[in-house]
Amino acid sequence: SPHDVEQYVIDKRVTSSGTFWDLFSVMVVMGKGAQSGKDLSDEKYLASRVQLPFNKTDLKGAMIHRLPACLFAKRGGTVSILEAQKIGMQGCPSYADWIGDGRESYRDHLTDLLSDQIESIWETIDDTDGGADLSTWCLDRVTIQWAGYVSFVEKFYTKLVNVAKFPSDRAWRLVGRCSIAIFTSMRHYRSKVIRLGDLGVASQKTAMIWAVLQCHQVMEEFLLMKFESHAAIIREISMFILTERVDPEDISQLKAEIKRLKEERSSPSTLLAEHIEDFKRLKQNFDNLSNEVTQRPKKTMRQ
Repeated sequence: SPHDVEQYVIDKRVTSSGTFWDLFSVMVVMGKGAQSGKDLSDEKYLASRVQLPFNKTDLKGAMIHRLPACLFAKRGGTVSILEAQKIGMQGCPSYADWIGDGRESYRDHLTDLLSDQIESIWETIDDTDGGADLSTWCLDRVTIQWAGYVSFVEKFYTKLVNVAKFPSDRAWRLVGRCSIAIFTSMRHYRSKVIRLGDLGVASQKTAMIWAVLQCHQVMEEFLLMKFESHAAIIREISMFILTERVDPEDISQLKAEIKRLKEERSSPSTLLAEHIEDFKRLKQNFDNLSNEVTQRPKKTMRQ
């Protein structure tokens, strides 16, 4: 509870909340140095990796972001949730970019950035600080959560394409929509701390650390449910199928066919009416034949 965290901050004499990080926040900060999937083909970039600078105050700024730009924005662009829901992960436009297609994969690029960023944060942790143990736990979980997310992206995409027979572009767009659902699930906790004042005050440090821990809890729930079984993912899949999987042209054709059938049903010259007439003719023929058969024994007896 927040009270327990506050007591921890006081008892452990935690000097700063800036060493307590969650996956979302790390991705926001490392995104400052991220290239888009397309940009990774630039040989000049591949020739040198950039060591990202780190500042403890970056954590508060990271909380403002609604989505990590390294996934959902073009290089140098901003993130719009509405645009991201329509387009998907603009930072990595296709699965081919994600896994690499004749160049470094965007997945590996982000993994390297994440590793560098965690190392930079680690260097700021003072082992004599009472909160070092919890800070270290948070960073360890960030690495595990990222690995879990990467595994979900690749297994889910493969299942959509090979089992559900989704076109590759729609499958990747659904992966992006589900990723949005993951990160927006943390919004409730992150929005509460973006207006915090002096983070040197115990109550302010407590609020920030509590928000970080809640973001960890959200990701742990996704891991526990193996992502696909999480309610947020199920809801996103359902909405996507309703809005994207069914072709609007197919719906129009179906409506036209229903209208035609209704018109035929209400018309006296419908196929059903024709069948009724055929039936009447057959019945008349049958009756005539029956009468003829009935009359034959009588004619035979007279002869």
